[in-house]
Amino acid sequence: MDKYIFYYKGDDIQAIPKAALSRKLKAEFSSNGFKKHPITVMASNQQAALGELQKENNLNLSMLSEYSGGMFIIALTMIPVLIIAVVALFLS
Repeated sequence: MDKYIFYYKGDDIQAIPKAALSRKLKAEFSSNGFKKHPITVMASNQQAALGELQKENNLNLSMLSEYSGGMFIIALTMIPVLIIAVVALFLS
């Protein structure tokens, strides 16, 4: 299994084995407008690497959704508390 690095530009994603990634190739990706994706994966081939990246992205989106949903509920419960605090402050 190899460690894969990803470069993306829009919907175009390139999976490159880390061992094959030279400075020249990095510069080429950069000059063509590609950006390095922060996730790296271990995989047996390029297709498997792209599949693992998809799984990681889905997991990250799911966790972000759960977090933002939790924050929304916290915000909804804090609004009445803040209103009560402001009213109590003005009444005293």
